[in-house]
Amino acid sequence: MNTGLVRRLVRHLLACGLFIWLGWAGSAYAIDCTVTMSDIEFGDVNVLTTTPVSVNGEVKVECTDMTTKFARVCLSFGSPGGGTVANRTMTGATSTPLAYNLYQNASHTTPWGSVYFTPPQSRSVTLQADSFGMATATVMYYGYMLLPQATVPAGSYTAIYTTADTNMNVQGYVSTPPACSTSMPQGTSWTFTVRATVVSDCNITATNIDFGQIGLISGPVSANGNISVTCTAGTAYSLTLNNGTGAGATPTARKMTRDGGTETLTYGLYVDATHNIAWGDGTGGATVLMGTGNGLTNQNTVYGQVPPQAGAAPGLYRDTIIVTITY
Repeated sequence: MNTGLVRRLVRHLLACGLFIWLGWAGSAYAIDCTVTMSDIEFGDVNVLTTTPVSVNGEVKVECTDMTTKFARVCLSFGSPGGGTVANRTMTGATSTPLAYNLYQNASHTTPWGSVYFTPPQSRSVTLQADSFGMATATVMYYGYMLLPQATVPAGSYTAIYTTADTNMNVQGYVSTPPACSTSMPQGTSWTFTVRATVVSDCNITATNIDFGQIGLISGPVSANGNISVTCTAGTAYSLTLNNGTGAGATPTARKMTRDGGTETLTYGLYVDATHNIAWGDGTGGATVLMGTGNGLTNQNTVYGQVPPQAGAAPGLYRDTIIVTITY
């Protein structure tokens, strides 16, 4: 056999083998990865409370065609509608947004941002390939909503993350993981929606009405109380007062009863300072106070008056009125 020909064939085979190996190594970082995550649901939210709302979930990363032992995946969340990582909001039917944020940790101290933000705040994930060049990893997201946000109206709110608001950068490596940056190869994007429903709620408090010490009731005696109302913005409500506990009381002639006795004093509660419009439940000539919440505390004065009357026995007279808010 011609040894020169054999040597040339061997050299050609080695050259082909080297060419094939170099081609494999050059494409080692072309990794195919996908991201799967569900929509983020904050559920029903009462924006008048002071208790924050938290919701957690998973982001699943699956990679194939890994030709290196490890891969660094950097997951980025943007901020739909503009804004920044520190100012994420959902929008509803009005111009008032509902604020929330997404975090990388359960203590809500590290926002989940993007490699395109300053500073970069994407979530890095390290995957290790199995014998088939595949790897899977699951990371947690932590949604968080600070409350109160009292001026946010009731209704449905969403933030829609399109493929323009998410981003994955992925790069294979052997020993030292690359830092997340925009220079890393671009992967796929994905979509999800953040949702919340702001529910209507109202809180009320009331102060007592004290007519003080009275001698002969030869003229009207007046005293005022207050009902504080805080309702979710846009929530219509009505305030009613019952007739009290006095025997024979009506909306226009309530009765205070003497402690330890059965004697009564007639008095009235009114929505106006001139004591002309009785405040009740809408029956018996009395009116109901109506309003619409704005998320702030609104003060409603209750105007009380004891009309002139004779024959009242000395003692402490009292009555209990139930205030009802309907919304």
